[in-house]
Amino acid sequence: MPVYMEKENIAGVKIVNVHPDDHHQELPTVMGLIVLNSTKTGAPMAIMDGTFLTDMRTGAAGCLAAKYLPRKDPHAVGMVGVGYQASAGEGGQIM
Repeated sequence: MPVYMEKENIAGVKIVNVHPDDHHQELPTVMGLIVLNSTKTGAPMAIMDGTFLTDMRTGAAGCLAAKYLPRKDPHAVGMVGVGYQASAGEGGQIM
C-alpha cells in the first residue's frame, strides 16, 4: 500500500502479512510494517509498526460499510469478526 506526500517530500509503503497460525505464539494473525523514504534523497526516514494502523483501517472499513451500504430502512445490522480488527470498530466508535 504505497503513499506519496509531495509537500512533505515523503514516499512510503505499508507491507502487510497474514499468518493464521501466529495466534499459537501469541502474535497477531495480521501484522504490518511501514517504511518511509525521502523523495529528495531516497534515504530512509522511518520504519514503523503498521499493525495498529492496519487494524484501525480494516475496522473502519467495516463500520463505514455498515453505515453507508445497507438498505434505507434497516432494522438491525449484524457484524461478525474476531481479533484486533473486529474490536477496532467495536460499538460503532468509528461511525
